[in-house]
Amino acid sequence: MAPERIPVTQRYAELLIKAGEAKRAIRAIERGWALAPHPDLAALYLKASAESEPLKRVGVMRKLAAQKPDDIESHLALAQASLDAGLWARCAVICRPPAAAARRSAFAA
Repeated sequence: MAPERIPVTQRYAELLIKAGEAKRAIRAIERGWALAPHPDLAALYLKASAESEPLKRVGVMRKLAAQKPDDIESHLALAQASLDAGLWARCAVICRPPAAAARRSAFAA
């Protein structure tokens, strides 16, 4: 398997989920995300987790985003999960530009 190839990773994970191998699918998606984050992988990750409660899905997405925390796709996936859970303030913090976050923390110190 070549996890840096999004379609390959996606199809492989879909087949694993269909075969009842959700944990293996999650690991495959995490490896793929670490190399090339993509929104389709985020959606598939949530499907593989089988978590339906919006607040818990934020935690699931945090785990995926941790694979490549500085990538914009990680921020977007976590922001979307936060929006879906109604965590508006959390989403605003995630979406804040780095310069604004740095200024805010400088004033807080």
